[in-house]
Amino acid sequence: MEFRILINILLRRKYLFIIVLATTIIVAIIGSSIITPVYEAISRVKVESKDDTALLITQFPQRYSEYDSIVPTAVVTQSEVVMSGVVMEKVIDKLGLKERQTIINKIFSLLLRKKFKPQRLRADDFADPGIFTAFLQRRQVYVEPISDTDIIEIYAYDSDLKEAALIANTVAEVYLEVAAKEKRIAAKESLKVLRRHYQDAKKELMLAENNLREFQEQSGIISLEEQLKEIVNEVGDYDRQISDINRQLEVTKDVIELAIKGLATDQKYTIFSSIEKQNPNIVTIRNNIDAARSQLKVLLTEFKENHPNVINVKAQLSEYENQLKEEAIKTFNSEKGRLTVEKNTLLQKMSELKMEIEGWPHRENEYNRRVRQVSLTETTYKGLQAQITTAEIAAVTDISTAILVQLAVLPASEDPYYPEIIMYTIISIFVGVVLGFGIVMLVEYTDESIKSTEEAENNLKLPILGIIPKASRKDLEVSNFYKIGSLSSKMFDFTYRLFEQLKEGEKKVLITSSMIGDGKSTVSSHIGYITSQVNLKKTVIVDMNFVNSSIARMFDVAHKPGIAEYFSGTKAVEEIVHATKYDNLHVVPPGKLDITSYTGFYNKISSLVSHFEKNFDVVIFDAQDVPSIQARRHFINNIKTTIMTIKLRSTARSKAIRTKRLLESDGANILGLAIVSETKGLLN
Repeated sequence: MEFRILINILLRRKYLFIIVLATTIIVAIIGSSIITPVYEAISRVKVESKDDTALLITQFPQRYSEYDSIVPTAVVTQSEVVMSGVVMEKVIDKLGLKERQTIINKIFSLLLRKKFKPQRLRADDFADPGIFTAFLQRRQVYVEPISDTDIIEIYAYDSDLKEAALIANTVAEVYLEVAAKEKRIAAKESLKVLRRHYQDAKKELMLAENNLREFQEQSGIISLEEQLKEIVNEVGDYDRQISDINRQLEVTKDVIELAIKGLATDQKYTIFSSIEKQNPNIVTIRNNIDAARSQLKVLLTEFKENHPNVINVKAQLSEYENQLKEEAIKTFNSEKGRLTVEKNTLLQKMSELKMEIEGWPHRENEYNRRVRQVSLTETTYKGLQAQITTAEIAAVTDISTAILVQLAVLPASEDPYYPEIIMYTIISIFVGVVLGFGIVMLVEYTDESIKSTEEAENNLKLPILGIIPKASRKDLEVSNFYKIGSLSSKMFDFTYRLFEQLKEGEKKVLITSSMIGDGKSTVSSHIGYITSQVNLKKTVIVDMNFVNSSIARMFDVAHKPGIAEYFSGTKAVEEIVHATKYDNLHVVPPGKLDITSYTGFYNKISSLVSHFEKNFDVVIFDAQDVPSIQARRHFINNIKTTIMTIKLRSTARSKAIRTKRLLESDGANILGLAIVSETKGLLN
């Protein structure tokens, strides 16, 4: 929803908003004045220990928490101790506090006619400070620790300033007494608990040491760092051996490929030197090849290539080379298989070592956990020994846990703590604004009236002939109709647009609405005045408002005979038409008789309308709201042309829609809507 729309809503409902706001402020001021003043007094207590070791009495290891319920003061904060029933009951007994006759007591005393007898207060009768408890005049005590300090502030509230200070000081003194007594009791109870803790810790220490020794023996862990270093070095050696095997396999692969392709030069025989030791046949075959090549070289110097001796030597050389290839392949395959088996063995060993390394953190963590358990248990064991010594001392001595820092004194100013009239007034203003805005929005949301021209047009599906400003009493005086700036001067455009919509020769217009006060008479009187005085047309306004006749009063003919007399037969039609002091303007009043007693007047409607149509240029029927029109169908059948008036923020949406349906069902020709706006003296 736009901000401008919210402002307009507040302006329209400003009186409701102001009433809610004023009521809230008045209630706050009256409530503040009837509340009995409440005064505040403050005493301060510092919580401390004489010896740091005294704190050990109540500091037990977490795993021994099952024993803590035996020592209640060990787990209750000092602020809760101050507000405990033990302290409050002692304060009540020491001061002899009794009930006061509050407003509630007074009411019950009057109703039951019994005299109020004050009873002894109970600890539950003390309440935290608040408006409600202050209104009931109840004594109040409130405790609050000062942040980042070891000081506790004790607030006491009472309708008597001296008694408030007395209560604050007494609460502090009683708390110190109770705290000292409870501390001695706690020390004795703590000693019992500590001795049980000590025995349990001793057993746990022995068990932890045994577990550590057993783990060392089972895992063979003597020195974690050295054992892990040996395993890592062994894995590194295996990794280097596998790399050497991979290189040998690559060399073997190259040799096999050369052996299969054949050897063209003497230099390529050098690659076989690495495996000659593994196969002696290779050396013999290489010697035979060298001898055959030497012989071939000698023969080629004496004979040609095709000589039988040369051919024989070449064949023998080829046979030697094939033998060399076969032996090389056989040797290399054997070496490759051996190296592969050796490599796989090394990989398996290295995998096992890596798995052992991966599992090493768990073993190390378990070992360290057991070492820490031994260390922690030993620390607890020694700490409990010191705690037992401290508890034995505390059980027979007076260990103070708190000291009184400041007593409550009477302030220089006796201004009450409650009520704060200025604060309550400010709060009431804020609450009033919020509450007033909420009520205004609720009323606006539940308001069914038509609020804008767009809403009227969308709901009724009728064109808007004009928007007429809200009329004042002065505007409705006929003598002001034609003055500059008056309502009438802004009706000219509406009147002209209206007659432009009428069919040629049409004279009659019925102006009606869905409810009383929608501006029918305002529209009818101004249209009649404009057509008679400006357009110089002979005009008659027929006032059909039998209950509240505005037109007749406006033109001073309310006391004269009218339609009722005509329908009853006591007057002729000419006798009910009355001229006004304005030329060309005539008015027919509703008359003084009750037409409901005349059942035959329906037949006279047609002749009445015909007479007006023959003798006047413009005939305006100012009808009642549609649901109240007598013989509505007969009038509409004779008039047809109809204009509905809608008053923004007044006309109910459902009534306007129902009126339109009634008119349409009766056969009316609704030209459009005349909107009466909520803005005074302005035409939107």
